[in-house]
Amino acid sequence: MVEAATTPPLRRWFVSLRAYSFTASLVPVALALALAMGRSAGDGIAWWTLPLFTLSALLFHAGTNVLNDYYDFVHGVDTEDDDDPTHAITQGVVTPRFMRISGHLYFLLGVAVGLPIGLLR
Repeated sequence: MVEAATTPPLRRWFVSLRAYSFTASLVPVALALALAMGRSAGDGIAWWTLPLFTLSALLFHAGTNVLNDYYDFVHGVDTEDDDDPTHAITQGVVTPRFMRISGHLYFLLGVAVGLPIGLLR
């Protein structure tokens, strides 16, 4: 088990995200961009929305990862004897409270980042 006291805060935060899986969110955004460019030959694409879509997708994915770990821990799916390094709570890298709060925060930020797309389009 990794001790939280010996792990730098930035590393604890990064481990909690399971960022290695973010390509699963980036590929659909890239595919949507490719389809939009193919249909309109690049004309009429609101390019300012691309970073917002990308960031929003990543924030929703981060929230899903973090809350999945949190609820797996709360419901006993992930236990203390689980040696999977991606389970940040059972490894002692982060607290359940951190995961619950940050997971909901990622969803709120994802909505806030994506909101201008709907309001300004």
